[in-house]
Amino acid sequence: MYNNKIIKKLILFIIFFTLLCGPHLSGGKAFAGSYYLLNDFYSIIYGRYYKTAFLAGPSEPALTNLTLPQTLSLPDSGTDSIPMRKMSKVFDEEELTTELTLEGEISLNLRYGEDFSLKSGTVPGAGSAGITQGLEYTLIERILLEGNIGERFYVEFNYDSERTEEGIGEEENIYSLMYKGKDDEFLKEVTVGNKYLTIEGSRYIPIDEGNQDSFAVTTKAGWDNLYMEGLVRYEVAMEGEKRFKGQRKSVDMKVMDLDYVKGRYFFIPDTGIDESSLLLYKSSDVVADITVDGKYFVLLGRGVDYDFDNTNGFIYLYDALDLEDELIVDYEKSGVAVGDNALGENAIIDESGTRVHFRSAVFTDFSEYFDVTTTYLYLKKEAFNSYWELKNIYYLDEIEGDSVYDLNIELLYTVNSGINGNYDALLDDYEIDASRGIILFNFEDDQSPPLFYPRPFPGETPYDPALAPYPPIANTENYNDSKNPFDPDNPIYGGLNYPPISDSINTIRIQYSYSTESFYLDFNLVPGSVVVTVNGNTLDPAYYEVDHDFGIITFSEGAISPSSDVVIKYKYNPFGEGDKSFFSAVGITYENDFFRMRNLSAFSTSALAREAPEIGGEKARVFKNSTEFLTDFGTGEVEEGFMASLSSGFAFSITNENAYGSAVIADMEKEEYIYDVNLNDQDWFIASESFQLVNVPYNITFDS
Repeated sequence: MYNNKIIKKLILFIIFFTLLCGPHLSGGKAFAGSYYLLNDFYSIIYGRYYKTAFLAGPSEPALTNLTLPQTLSLPDSGTDSIPMRKMSKVFDEEELTTELTLEGEISLNLRYGEDFSLKSGTVPGAGSAGITQGLEYTLIERILLEGNIGERFYVEFNYDSERTEEGIGEEENIYSLMYKGKDDEFLKEVTVGNKYLTIEGSRYIPIDEGNQDSFAVTTKAGWDNLYMEGLVRYEVAMEGEKRFKGQRKSVDMKVMDLDYVKGRYFFIPDTGIDESSLLLYKSSDVVADITVDGKYFVLLGRGVDYDFDNTNGFIYLYDALDLEDELIVDYEKSGVAVGDNALGENAIIDESGTRVHFRSAVFTDFSEYFDVTTTYLYLKKEAFNSYWELKNIYYLDEIEGDSVYDLNIELLYTVNSGINGNYDALLDDYEIDASRGIILFNFEDDQSPPLFYPRPFPGETPYDPALAPYPPIANTENYNDSKNPFDPDNPIYGGLNYPPISDSINTIRIQYSYSTESFYLDFNLVPGSVVVTVNGNTLDPAYYEVDHDFGIITFSEGAISPSSDVVIKYKYNPFGEGDKSFFSAVGITYENDFFRMRNLSAFSTSALAREAPEIGGEKARVFKNSTEFLTDFGTGEVEEGFMASLSSGFAFSITNENAYGSAVIADMEKEEYIYDVNLNDQDWFIASESFQLVNVPYNITFDS
């Protein structure tokens, strides 16, 4: 995308260059004068060859409207005024009048922070964690410049440094300079900037409106019946396409086993608790409601910060916790507190994979789950892998409404996408929570009654309680760690940090459909770029509405049927990123009261990178041309009687599928490889014949 600072400087340069050149044009005369300090905020000085504006003062100034008069008074001068001479060659004896409204604001905030100990041998406490270390500054610039220079040039410069290029629904920075010719002149209009980004398209060559990352030059020229339009535009956007079947949206998604929802969903050892006794606390960096184990905790509100389901003991936080955040709970059931010998029956599975009671009689086995007073249960604890965090929940890519249908789930090996059939008997044990957009895999063991366990996909084969107790991973005999999700070293659920992508064993493929009247495309759609075809025919835009900021398209009732094949093509700007390209178009139109003919030529190409694209990532270079005819006959539009219109057109295009001219088949320098080395030397074997260990066999052979 183009650099906003460069564009800003370019527009200002053009504006001030126009002002500066005035005295050198034919018939022009230099002018001088001074305006004294206004409101102690700013001063504006006019000189023979320059005009500058200074912003200064103890607060953030807002510059008042500024109108440059046709005559300027000269203090201490022998004459009352100096007239501004006419510039006949450019403005045809018009008076040069300049009216510019300039408003500005510059805000600079400086912060400096440093923590230090008050006594030798001590360190700063936890309360200093939020202090900024070193120097920080924030510079905010806001500039609004609007007006005209003479009667031909119009300026609009609206810049705010706090506006983001990926902002959704917010006001955009605008840089625009326009020249307007007189009615009887051939050149009617020229614009430069990011405000005027399009010209009239045609049925066969629609032209979108561009976006805030576009920059264009447009022209209009001609006479009464014959006129021309031109456009040259630089743009940053990506092309998207989505297909639907009627009002049914079908989704085919894949999610790795280790991409379960993290830090948001938990459960407690008991169900059917006394709900009024439930107290849930989140750790805090500042003094809060309670102090537990020397740490501050703030009380969370039910219905405000979380929901609770007493039938299964699930806690649904509204916002996910960070890795270092902690979560504690206190509750009672039938008048006794969590951890009491009367509660927690077969509620937890230990590290060996054996289901046991979670109660005070065995607190020595689960001491890290409680605070020092054994009052509060840690559902999440820093540097501790908690059983009570639900790791069986995955986000659905997209969903709307209350239900899904045609759902199909299969498990694939991550390394090669082959089908893993070891879980086929379990994959039907799922639940869709449409309101939260999640799927829960509620696998159960063979207890009587069966009991839920929160870690469904430990490895190539599922958890089997009949094999418990599992030997620890360190014991290489009967190595079963991939079946025990509760082992501290399990690659998917073990460890103190969340697992890296390279540890993934299985990938879950989920296919489903849902009914909707609206469809999500992508954020930041380019206005005018959406094209909808229904059963191969282009749908009139009158039958749908597009929310370009949030990427939602909504169809009118009856626009599509349940059996319609819908294809939507569009451009979007994903948070300020995209493919860089150039687009140009020239339109020539002739029209009178009864006849209209328009020829439009357009050329588009990507901005060529230094390196050739990879196979499959080539960008096309396209030339299109269309000619359209329209004739009206009969009575006029405002008269009674018969009236008809006939239209026709034709078009052709020439495409070069690879604008670069070549493509990379394989880039050996960018390839990444992951090697896993077994640290148990008993599992190693000789890969080739050894001349030093002559008696050691090797197991690698090559077939002839």
